[in-house]
Amino acid sequence: MQYPISNWQQLDKTAQQALLERPLQQESDSLKQTVKDIIRAVRTEGDAALLRFSREFDKLQSNPLRLADELQQRLIASLSDELKTAIQIAYRNIRTFHAAQLPQNIRIETQPGVVCELNYSALDQVGLYVPGGSAPLPSTVLMLGVPAQLAGCRRVVLVTPPGQPEAGDIAAEIVYAASLCGITEIYTLGGAQAVAALAYGTETIGKVDKIFGPGNRFVTEAKQQVSQDARGAAIDMPAGPSEVLVIADNNANPVFVAADLLSQAEHGPDSQVVLVSPSEALLVNTISELKRQTALLPRAEIAKKAHKEGLTLKESALKLNYLTEEQFN
Repeated sequence: MQYPISNWQQLDKTAQQALLERPLQQESDSLKQTVKDIIRAVRTEGDAALLRFSREFDKLQSNPLRLADELQQRLIASLSDELKTAIQIAYRNIRTFHAAQLPQNIRIETQPGVVCELNYSALDQVGLYVPGGSAPLPSTVLMLGVPAQLAGCRRVVLVTPPGQPEAGDIAAEIVYAASLCGITEIYTLGGAQAVAALAYGTETIGKVDKIFGPGNRFVTEAKQQVSQDARGAAIDMPAGPSEVLVIADNNANPVFVAADLLSQAEHGPDSQVVLVSPSEALLVNTISELKRQTALLPRAEIAKKAHKEGLTLKESALKLNYLTEEQFN
């Protein structure tokens, strides 16, 4: 199969910029107003609003909101030893990396009798938003929960959309990853209403100081709105769609490169994945591997749509080799 190649050096500045632009994000006044209305409802009605949104958005006739400890243990017990081991390995790797970044307090006497100090202290209460409506993301739990655990935050709350509407529970992988991070306060709640509950508190969910974690455009908009309210909560950042840039030479393994690209592409159709390499052979082999691995994914259609927006960059010749949807069919 021939892959279409555009020569970067033959393109004008406008065409080059167009090739590297990120996918356009949907923004509208209606989105802002919808999120504003959800936040207002949670602030004024508390749990009643959360339960109403659970019925409306998640199709739950009844939602206890907090995931009971007994149910957490049952979900964890349902996991295979193989999957538990994989999550444990990821936990240890992430913890090792973040442990090396722990800041040190500083105390310096700049001149006799004048002492300057820089002291670090953990946030008291933090809320972690873990997407889970379309796919469980235990990796997000670990990447958020491990730093909170190492920092020594007194209270760590996790919110995530329910994975099984008829039961109101969530993916077992998320619960197990949370348990490794010492998190037991888990709520089956997603969307803007979950952000509002964390920021302002309800009868069941206590207010937190700062909210961390990615989400869809409703979650992102809600995080921005509550962060602009002095009575709300701080946030980490207004996260956009998943992105990854892989830089690899001819010594890289195409199997691993393709897996790294797909790990982000399957997050959503607006994910952006880019591969840069001086080796044309690596690009071609990675494309072949992408086709093979994509066919095995349970979320293959989403990955295909993301790769339609993705590209590989031939660094030495400055050539762009596109991954089109047709190439995956």
